[in-house]
Amino acid sequence: MTREGTLLAWACLGGVALAFLRRKSADILVLAVIVPAVLQLTGVKVVFFRNAMPLLPFLCILAAALVVAIIDWWTTAKRDTAVQSERREAPAPVAFVRRLTGNRTALLLAVAALLMAEPLAQAIHDETLRSRPTTRILAGEWLEARTTDGERVWLEDNTLILSPRLRAIGGEPAIRHELAWYREQGIRFVVVHLDRDTGVAALNAFGEPAARFLRSGERHGPELAIFDTGAPDAAIEPRTPSGATLGAGAVVLDGYRHPGRVQAGTTLSLALFWRATRPLPLDYTVYVHLVDAAGNKVAQRDVPPLEGRRPTSAWQPGDLVRDDQDLFVPETVAPGTYRLLAGMYDAATMTPINDAGPIDLGVVTVTR
Repeated sequence: MTREGTLLAWACLGGVALAFLRRKSADILVLAVIVPAVLQLTGVKVVFFRNAMPLLPFLCILAAALVVAIIDWWTTAKRDTAVQSERREAPAPVAFVRRLTGNRTALLLAVAALLMAEPLAQAIHDETLRSRPTTRILAGEWLEARTTDGERVWLEDNTLILSPRLRAIGGEPAIRHELAWYREQGIRFVVVHLDRDTGVAALNAFGEPAARFLRSGERHGPELAIFDTGAPDAAIEPRTPSGATLGAGAVVLDGYRHPGRVQAGTTLSLALFWRATRPLPLDYTVYVHLVDAAGNKVAQRDVPPLEGRRPTSAWQPGDLVRDDQDLFVPETVAPGTYRLLAGMYDAATMTPINDAGPIDLGVVTVTR
């Protein structure tokens, strides 16, 4: 409570002490609400201030009782002093101060104003901050203005909530990977939570952030930094050329990229680069299969391009789309050499649209 108003908090505590000491029936009635509630709250490991909100009216009643008791004692003492000094004339200013400090109503109003000043100022300040966009909102708007549909953004846990058109990935500290790793994964922006112990030295390796969003006493929200990984445009990213066509030449697999090796129980990073030559009538699904020498599938993924955030029906002639179709390889897959196949199909009819069958993406070695 001292964070909201120091004087009021101490007045509430003093009022509770007064209620315990004098034990009037009204005091006991109010304590019958406060004491059980406080005992209940002490049994909870994590207590937020909002959990104590129901107690505030009762605590303020006791704070008011304390103020009244003190002022009544003070005014009574002042009256006794005034009677004793009636025979002596005091200068007008002194007499005015005596009358003012002996006026019960004036003292009550003055003390009430003093107790309410800090919490009122704090409330006005908080409401002013709430009327402004938070750091999260500003960072989200910054990203929305600089990204394309389906683009990947790395977020540490509980940093931003982005619109569905972007693919938010991550959930762990950004410093677990080097900046080059993010570039290779096609991740253009990395959002870091500066309020956490992210490791200053490791974060310095990322260079200067493209943007910072700080509270600076002017807004709510965490302090965030956004790093531009320098991921190249899809048109100049390295890849293995393909040239395979789908939908009677409406789409060309311009190329693909994967490491060619994966450990069972982990994920094979796979980037497909699609180029549209003419509009597609439907929204198609991309499939990726890892098959053994006999053609049996040992791992599979069926997801629309960019996880549905940029459907194929919205592709325009000339569009080049980087589509990350990372494939999870189960632990049960035996070590050995497998082939990686890909293509598209209409999910409503399960009809493939590959012009020459599944597209061969080369060999993948699975290890333990």
